[in-house]
Amino acid sequence: MFFGNGPAQQRARAGIDVYVQHFAAFSGAFAERRGDVIDSGGRILLPTECLRQMANLNLVYPLQFEIKTFAGRSVFAGVLEFESQAGQAILPRWMFEYLQLQPGETVRIGTVALPQGGLVKLRPHQRAFVEAISDPKSVLESHLKHHPVLTRNSTIVLEYLDREFSIDVVETLDTSGKSVKAISTVNHNVTTMELKVEFDRPKDMPDSPVKPPPQATAFPVAPQQQGANVIGGQAGVQFTPLAFKPPTLLPSGSPSSSAPPTAEPPKPTFVPFGGGGRSLTGRTPAGNTPGVGSTPTSSNPSVSATPTTPQPSAASDKFVAFHGAGRSMR
Repeated sequence: MFFGNGPAQQRARAGIDVYVQHFAAFSGAFAERRGDVIDSGGRILLPTECLRQMANLNLVYPLQFEIKTFAGRSVFAGVLEFESQAGQAILPRWMFEYLQLQPGETVRIGTVALPQGGLVKLRPHQRAFVEAISDPKSVLESHLKHHPVLTRNSTIVLEYLDREFSIDVVETLDTSGKSVKAISTVNHNVTTMELKVEFDRPKDMPDSPVKPPPQATAFPVAPQQQGANVIGGQAGVQFTPLAFKPPTLLPSGSPSSSAPPTAEPPKPTFVPFGGGGRSLTGRTPAGNTPGVGSTPTSSNPSVSATPTTPQPSAASDKFVAFHGAGRSMR
């Protein structure tokens, strides 16, 4: 009987004994009987003398063991029977390969008290485990009863329909949700306890393609202008007043209606008694030119000018009849 250090020593002081012994390790193929039962679970075979030695110790039940190699690799297991040959320990094949052992290599085996498990996360190696099996979860639950202990980062083997499925133990959590190195899947009365199981994507199943996020359609962006009328420009924002142009009915190509209209020439109006004035004395009144008509001075074209009445000259007081230039009938 050997007592370890650390937590094992503390349990010994608390009245709980720890059994530790070295054995030559062999796989289930070296078992005299029930080798297939050993390989399909997580329990080991120990010699009969171990049972007699443990009977005199105060141990924690159900019995759970830590198997450790001199290289530092370790795994946890339960016990199936005490019927192996003296000095030998029979391990399941998956456990033997996980520890990277050679037949007959020495290992250290000691009792431990593991926390009860609350959750285990598993990852199958083959996608056929989730595709070919109609209800993989119930199949796994029926096989976990052969694994009273689960070790984190180990790989267990499940046999179903004459086929072996390798399953990684990715994570083990106790009932408080704390990650631990190993958990117990059975109660103190060796009955199976409630354990949550989660599955990761099988190792040989490719990841689902990630769809790229939709990209916005690229539209050409006009170059940003600089100047006084550009928002954000150095000169601020300035606005030009709107110049409204009324609609026109002119046909296309005609001169623009915005040009000022050309003033029309005044129409001739009828002026009665137009012409130069003549007096009976033969003198031309002042301001008139013989033969040239006078233009009315009124601004209103509708009002005709009144003919000028010749006034007798003050200097002429003698009446001269038929005075003036003569005209020939020829």
